[in-house]
Amino acid sequence: MISLPFWRAVVRGTLIFLLVCTSSLASPSKQDARNFNLAFESASKGKWEEAYQYANKVTDLVAVDVVRWLHLRAGIDDWQAYRAFLKENGDWPGLKILRRTGEKSFSGEENPNQVVDYFNNYNPQNGSGAIRFAEALIKLQRPREADSVIRNAILSLPFSDDDLEYVIQNYPSDTIPLLETRLDNLLWLNRIEEAETLLPYLRKEQQALYKARISLDALNDGVNDLINRIPKEYMTDPGLAYDRILWRDHHGHNLSALDLLLERSSSAENLGKPVFWASKRYRLAHALMREEKNQLAYDIASKHFLTINDRFNSLDWLSATDIPTWEKKQRNTYLDLEWLAGFIALRKLKDPQRALRHFYNYYQEVTRPSYSYPSYSPVRLGRAGYWLGEAHESAGNNEDARIAYQFGARFQTSFYGQLSAEKINYPTSKTLVSREPVNTRIVKKLQREKVVRAAILFHSVGIEPYAGWFLAHQAEKLDREGLAALAQLAQTHGANFSTVKIAKQGTRQGDIILDYLYPIPDLATQNLPTKPEVTLSIIRQETEFRPQAISHKGAMGLMQVLPNTGEEIADDLGIRGPIKEVLLDQEYNVQIGSAYLQVLFEEFDGINVLVYAAYNAGPGRLNGWLKTLGKPGESTHSIIDWIEHIPYSETRNYVMRVLESITVYQHRFSKRVSPIRISSLL
Repeated sequence: MISLPFWRAVVRGTLIFLLVCTSSLASPSKQDARNFNLAFESASKGKWEEAYQYANKVTDLVAVDVVRWLHLRAGIDDWQAYRAFLKENGDWPGLKILRRTGEKSFSGEENPNQVVDYFNNYNPQNGSGAIRFAEALIKLQRPREADSVIRNAILSLPFSDDDLEYVIQNYPSDTIPLLETRLDNLLWLNRIEEAETLLPYLRKEQQALYKARISLDALNDGVNDLINRIPKEYMTDPGLAYDRILWRDHHGHNLSALDLLLERSSSAENLGKPVFWASKRYRLAHALMREEKNQLAYDIASKHFLTINDRFNSLDWLSATDIPTWEKKQRNTYLDLEWLAGFIALRKLKDPQRALRHFYNYYQEVTRPSYSYPSYSPVRLGRAGYWLGEAHESAGNNEDARIAYQFGARFQTSFYGQLSAEKINYPTSKTLVSREPVNTRIVKKLQREKVVRAAILFHSVGIEPYAGWFLAHQAEKLDREGLAALAQLAQTHGANFSTVKIAKQGTRQGDIILDYLYPIPDLATQNLPTKPEVTLSIIRQETEFRPQAISHKGAMGLMQVLPNTGEEIADDLGIRGPIKEVLLDQEYNVQIGSAYLQVLFEEFDGINVLVYAAYNAGPGRLNGWLKTLGKPGESTHSIIDWIEHIPYSETRNYVMRVLESITVYQHRFSKRVSPIRISSLL
């Protein structure tokens, strides 16, 4: 660990530099890039003094702030250093981990006003932080607020064994009555080890319940003996039912898991915490639909008991820090289940009135104004309009159907938005072919932002994940003009892959910036066996144009080609060299990837949706699906339904994203507004 005087000297140097920072941002020199890379490597090895020394040699001393950021996230024993960094750089990414680590650095001697001010801005991330917050409040003669902090923290925040013992001893009235609640919450959250430490604090009959739940959560064998020891009054516990379903499913007892799920799906109370059942419910309902067990599939999907209100089903059982994450999960799983229930009702049960209820619920949520939750994406919005239109049309409500399709057709970068537009011959948006003007004044302003300067340093040494992370984070607080300027700036510095990330952030805010959302790099001019709009759409979905991307499965380069496949195709094309080096070369990768794509077109009779599904999931897996699903029919409806029956959600999403991208790229290449005809691509 470095000495504090050196640390403070570094901080002073950074502040002095910021006062004289120039207004333009040149690419780092080779020497600067070398020193920054050495600083990052030293930091990665925990050689902090060495890292600061190299960072101080970089012309832009934001390099020092990067090392500070890395150091603080790793952990130091100086809370004032955390406080100072957050005060100077409160808009940096990755601060949640930094704050969580920083909460362990308190000495107990800090100024209580500073501590309270800090936690009024940032919720405690763990038990240690909550204790420091409460103690500071007590020093300021605010004991009721201190009690509230401890009660909230004990619900779900992580506590070390020592911190847990401390709050039990020092805040018994706030903690002891909530220990069973905490244990229950931890098991819902699958934090088994933390839950086990609480067993000694419970009564014997309570211990029997939670010992069984812990064993079920751990997927142990021999759980029946533990279940048989549970007192009768605890056998209806919702958490026990949930854990038993997961255990049965894992051990292949699918029918008994299904029976128990149906038994519990009579009320929110019987489910306990409906959000936890939701993802399992969706997967099971989708599988039952594929087996044509349609009424059962509908019952599973529709009886989720997630409801819309200001905060959906109450999440007050969680500590405040954890609520935003679970609120997002609740909203997304609610939408997925409402859509699936509507789809089954419409396409399988032929009940458009019932489908309308679900699709309207979906539409109502994605169009609901919210000050606390980001706007929904064009993908969600286009889906809402199209399927509401389909249900109205099937019910004979032609005018209502037209209005719904009109809504969906506004989102012409999305699969269902494009289908909506084609359905009613909705005018094609000029934004599909127009160029995005860039405000040079905003570009210059962004060049002075420390987060942007840090991103450029990361990019200069090939640390692309961090570069993309920093730029995407900066994009979160920008309007349309700012997003275009930031994307242009990234492109100027060669960080082309980041332009897609930046533009995607814009779509979450309702801003579609096509120049950067659908870039056309020079590789599009190569002579390839597949059309450029198809090749670019695959690349965009696979890697967002990151040439050095390597997946956890070993797929490499822009088009994510597996080495074994790459060797076969490269040999056919006469491309020589070590295959891993070849696949990380942009031109070779695109030649090999597009040639493989052409092989798939020939193997699957030129049926586009099959080709794109095979490229994502593999031809072997697709052939397995074809045995159960059959080939899609020729009508637009049958092809859409086939896509929605794909077992893997990743592949369903992949196929739709590629198809919608092809439509956009067709317009970008033609540079003229023409009617959307996505059905011709299916």
